[in-house]
Amino acid sequence: FAFGYPITEPYWTVARVGGVDKHVLAQLFERRALTYTPGNPPGFEVEMGNVGQHYHQWRYGFQPWADDR
Repeated sequence: FAFGYPITEPYWTVARVGGVDKHVLAQLFERRALTYTPGNPPGFEVEMGNVGQHYHQWRYGFQPWADDR
């Protein structure tokens, strides 16, 4: 996976996950977001988000692909 260059320093934030506030260490890169959530089960403490996909959904709304592509 290509991350690109970091665009932030790592920082702690509070994120609501499943209706529960959790402390999350996050760092944003040009193409991905990387998070560390110490309370997650082993193997899921470090997670990666697809920044382009999230931006597209924010900008254009959810647009499912047509079945005939």
